[in-house]
Amino acid sequence: MNRWLLALFMIASLCFGCSSSDKTEAPSKSDLQQPPSATPAGGMDLSRVNVCQLISKEEVASVFGPVRDEPKEDPPSGQDKGCTYYNQEGHFVDIILKSLEDWNSILQLNGNAKPIPDIGGYHAYSASKPDSLEVWVLREGKAVINIRDSVQDADQAKKFAELTLKILGK
Repeated sequence: MNRWLLALFMIASLCFGCSSSDKTEAPSKSDLQQPPSATPAGGMDLSRVNVCQLISKEEVASVFGPVRDEPKEDPPSGQDKGCTYYNQEGHFVDIILKSLEDWNSILQLNGNAKPIPDIGGYHAYSASKPDSLEVWVLREGKAVINIRDSVQDADQAKKFAELTLKILGK
């Protein structure tokens, strides 16, 4: 009987001796599934944006040369908002606004993207595609700017990004 009491006493002292600060909690399953985010949630309400009205033909022509026809609204997918402009030679530029939450996936999906310095101090990357040069600029608090330039001219794409940044800064 003394052995039983001694065993019971030892078990009780072990259980009561633990404090909550000694315990470590494992991360919950939902914590493990959340990818790290480089950008805060929020940004512009893209559902109310018309890029063709935001950036005029004249503003695009100042970088691209005379614009042929009227710009065409080009919502590439989901909540993105964009506009396509063609110049007299038939080259195009797409100016697309994407949700801030897209930034990390853009960089993951475009592993060959290279950083671009000197675009207004913002994080910017570019990558060559078969039909265009793409530039992505993170305008924190607003949106991700995506430029697709069929001329594949890095200086021209950079000017379009700077133009869009200037307009979004208003």
